[in-house]
Amino acid sequence: MVPPAGTAHPDHRAEQAYIELVHRADQERRERLERSAESAGDKVTAREMKRLAVQRLQQPVDQDALCFGRIDLEKDGKSWYLGRESIRGEQGLLVINWRVPAAEPFYTASKNDPHGLLLRRRFQTEHLRLLSIVDEPFGPKPAAPPAPAPVKPAPKPRAAPPTPPTPVAPPAPVPTPAAREPEPEPVVPEPVETEVSPPGQEIVDAILADMDRARGTEMRDIVATIEARQYELISDGIDGMLVIQGGPGSGKTAIALHRAAWLLFNHKEQLERTGVLVVGPNRAFMEYVAKVLPSLGETAVNQTAIDRLPDLDEVRVRATEAQDVAVLKGDPRMAAFVGRAVEARVRVPKDPTEVHVGRTRVVIQPEDLAKVVERARREGRSYLAGRDGFRRRMFELVREQMAAISTRLPRGTFESDLNVAVAGRDGIVDRIWPTLTAPEVLRDLLGSRQRIKAVAGAELTVEEQALLYRERGRLLRDEPWTAADMPLLDEADLAIRGLQRRYGYVLADEAQDLTPMQLRMVMRRATGGRATLVGDIAQSTGPWRFPDWTELVGAIDEPAAFVDLRIAELAISYRVPAQIMDLASSFLPRIAPNLTVPTAVRDGDEAPRFVQVVEASLLSSAAAEAVRRIEGERTVGVIVPVDRMDDARVAFNEAGVQAGDIRTDGLSRQITLLSSEEAKGLEFDHVVVVDPAGIAGPAGEWAFLYVALTRATRTLTLVHATRQPFELDPEPEVQDEPAGSGDSPDAVNHDEEAFTVAPSAPALGPRFSEALMQAKFIHSAQRRRGTNIPYFAHLQAVSALVLEDGGSEDEAIAALLHDSVEDYGGDVLERIAHQFGSQVAVIVAGCTDPAPEEDQTWRELKMIHLRDLESAGPLVRRIALAEKLDNARALVREYRRSGERLWERMEVDSEDLLWYFAALADLFTTERPGDMASELGDTVARLLDLASTPDAELAGATPTPEG
Repeated sequence: MVPPAGTAHPDHRAEQAYIELVHRADQERRERLERSAESAGDKVTAREMKRLAVQRLQQPVDQDALCFGRIDLEKDGKSWYLGRESIRGEQGLLVINWRVPAAEPFYTASKNDPHGLLLRRRFQTEHLRLLSIVDEPFGPKPAAPPAPAPVKPAPKPRAAPPTPPTPVAPPAPVPTPAAREPEPEPVVPEPVETEVSPPGQEIVDAILADMDRARGTEMRDIVATIEARQYELISDGIDGMLVIQGGPGSGKTAIALHRAAWLLFNHKEQLERTGVLVVGPNRAFMEYVAKVLPSLGETAVNQTAIDRLPDLDEVRVRATEAQDVAVLKGDPRMAAFVGRAVEARVRVPKDPTEVHVGRTRVVIQPEDLAKVVERARREGRSYLAGRDGFRRRMFELVREQMAAISTRLPRGTFESDLNVAVAGRDGIVDRIWPTLTAPEVLRDLLGSRQRIKAVAGAELTVEEQALLYRERGRLLRDEPWTAADMPLLDEADLAIRGLQRRYGYVLADEAQDLTPMQLRMVMRRATGGRATLVGDIAQSTGPWRFPDWTELVGAIDEPAAFVDLRIAELAISYRVPAQIMDLASSFLPRIAPNLTVPTAVRDGDEAPRFVQVVEASLLSSAAAEAVRRIEGERTVGVIVPVDRMDDARVAFNEAGVQAGDIRTDGLSRQITLLSSEEAKGLEFDHVVVVDPAGIAGPAGEWAFLYVALTRATRTLTLVHATRQPFELDPEPEVQDEPAGSGDSPDAVNHDEEAFTVAPSAPALGPRFSEALMQAKFIHSAQRRRGTNIPYFAHLQAVSALVLEDGGSEDEAIAALLHDSVEDYGGDVLERIAHQFGSQVAVIVAGCTDPAPEEDQTWRELKMIHLRDLESAGPLVRRIALAEKLDNARALVREYRRSGERLWERMEVDSEDLLWYFAALADLFTTERPGDMASELGDTVARLLDLASTPDAELAGATPTPEG
């Protein structure tokens, strides 16, 4: 037995013995697997059993995850031990899999809701040695579960938490010999919300203990330290799209990987056949996380970097792209551009085409060929499928033409000659509809100004066409492919071969950096839009910078992505020490002002250290600082500006420091040189940031520096040559209005006193972001009546007015969705209630005009609506008032531009419309007085004045924007 680690816990020896028992049972299971593969009967069965056995035996064995905790249940006094996977021994089921429903209380139990637990116990182990036990009791001490008949007398029970297993004869985790692993049950996810408070101290302590270990070169699983909020996201439902916004060190990558494992286990029937795809930003990142899923028992997951997603073996990224070119290649217009380039490779001759079948010459007219091509295009779902159809129809056409020449077709070699003439090399099919590959198409396209111009259409400007051109490589294998080319290659491959594979579920990490074209490439592989996107908007450094997740998801050209969208935010940072997080978070107002500042739960060893040196010794000093941080197995990341990477390698070599280059060595060395972009998603015990101002660059790309500063789990050193490591421009100040500049003589400046009386704005979380996305999707095709303005702009304006008036988040959400029922029917209301809550649904229902009855006039319908508003509650009135005010503002603006022509476009009699707005102004001024009601009254009065003297207004006025 491994000796105890000097702990006072009374159950330490017994639990140590149980962990060793579990380990022996696991070893015996592995030995049985080896023997079963060798003893199989027939060769086919033996080969398959051996394959499965080898697959299981090659899974990494994390001994510390074999048994990491225990739960004691109030019901029946049962106990379960938890581990990475189920383990059985002679005593029965020793450990249950962390993914089964019975294990859920281990992660979700709290003081307020124990989930039926009496005790939660966590083990901290190292190579089978039990270092510590952390108990969380939730109620009275439970009775000890009965042990099976011992081999020899068990030690006397202790007066402590439930009696643990003894070193000689550990009790089974359940009281009966017939114990078996609980079967998975369907999971019904709750609405995903923003993380609002830190987890309990016990789990924080467990996480901190884990964080104290050296980082190593590979990410480890976190099954033993998953906290309740993380488990909620890991076990969220399989349908729809889940977006996880997480700051540095929030565990979002680990959540995504454990989510993949959880889904594979709990939705085995759906995913075993279709599989799961995990996409990351680069090769180094994928190598870093590669062992997590196999360590959890999942080896069938396809894990790949985004630039390796196209299924094109001969293509590799060999070059980098200028920023403006990368932005253009990420534009969704490229999809149609590439599609036209593929289609253009079908060439229908303008002149008659001769086909020689043996000694017979057949002449096919251009119009006949064009018909065959057009039909093949309609019927073929891809370029190659269309080519197959074209080949079949060309055989038919040539036969018909030969039959028209002679009723007696040549014998013998006719079919062979026909095949050569139609489908052979240089036959008519190859000449008109040649075989293609995606690399050939894109290489020819980008290497030819003429081809670019021919397929650019009206979508690309002359300047954009010039950006796309580049010199072709001498051979296809020499083509200077870039990361920005990969989605274009994938688009071409889709057009040529069709989609080669869909997955049952897709997870994409660092998704904030994906361009619209990369998003298309990822999401087309997700069956039914089932996906999890993980990232941090504050760390956006890609060619496209989205201000929030709703904008990013809006760039996905996959309608399924909007069916069930959930956005969750993780605001707790477990990895980054508080001293480092405080420094890094000072950049958030400049790069992501709408995000919650991550809260660090751990202090570091020291505050960030600033080392100022002369420019000439910048890199050599960085090498010395890296060496200074070496201790044991702890890792050091040296992050330098991308344009100084070559100089850094030379400087470290000259200083005799063995440092790995992330591009060639991955994370195999204790010291690693890398750029900020390459550091994304990685973590090191110690980080040395070289030339912070250079990392941000002259344009002040502070997101790059934010990434660099937040990679450390222990210490951060900044080596700089300037007086200050970085210069921050002053934050924009709120300009006070000059005295008397307001709408009235009593207008005041925006001083402190004025702000103290203003209504406080509610915190807008992921629910509001979801509502924005839903409203944008539902009304995407609509325009404001009589204008070209997207209807979504009106919904945003109404929501803003509600918030300015002191409305809650629920009211702001209802304002965004207030027209959805009217436009799409009552089913939408049920979905709103399910997704956003009953209060939002009640408000939306109250804002909905009644459905018109047969022969009911427009004015009669509005009279009913007015009566409904008179009796409506205050929440409905606020949104209705905001809506009418925005409509009135729009009418005044449009009347100034168009005059009486406005009424023709409105499709409503002008007298009826003016009557309605006058009645609304009277109603709200009386029933709901306030600033909005007053402005509505003033705006309606202005509209009535304009309508009464249209010629006078339009004769001397210049249209000016209002509202």
